Amino acid sequence: MTGIQPAVIAISGPIGSGKTTITTLLSQRIGWPRTAYGDLVRAIATRRGLTCDRRHLQHIGSQLVADGWDAFTRRVLSQAAWRPGGSLIVDGLRHPGAVTALQRITAPCPSSSSTWTSQPTPGSPAHASGTTFPPARAAETKPTPSSRNFRPSAARPASSCPSMTAPLA
Repeated sequence: MTGIQPAVIAISGPIGSGKTTITTLLSQRIGWPRTAYGDLVRAIATRRGLTCDRRHLQHIGSQLVADGWDAFTRRVLSQAAWRPGGSLIVDGLRHPGAVTALQRITAPCPSSSSTWTSQPTPGSPAHASGTTFPPARAAETKPTPSSRNFRPSAARPASSCPSMTAPLA
């Protein structure tokens, strides 16, 4: 698909919510590369000769987080050979630290004064807590348990920056 400005689109949601299905279909539809935090963790488990059960994956994930969200995120981006200014779809954004690192790494342009204004669905836990999220690029924004305490204060408009992230369930 042509005519879409380069961006980094991140999809978030709980385990089994369809993140991989959405990111795979979106990647095929618009022709952008796709990468996933979970793919990196599973690849490391496989290289270590471990099974990809929850216990092993959580242990490896904890090790990656201990090395810092920026280092973890750079490894995820390198799986897709992403370069600044390039387009990418990221699957499995499940923690505010990952959101912050992804924004910092993929958006080296100056901050703008515009703010995210999308609100969670009325009646949802995040709506009750007053949490706001950036506008979704592929579907409606809904909070995940790991993102409820994330309160972004500013976004870089797509017109001036090659990246935008948005939690999505």
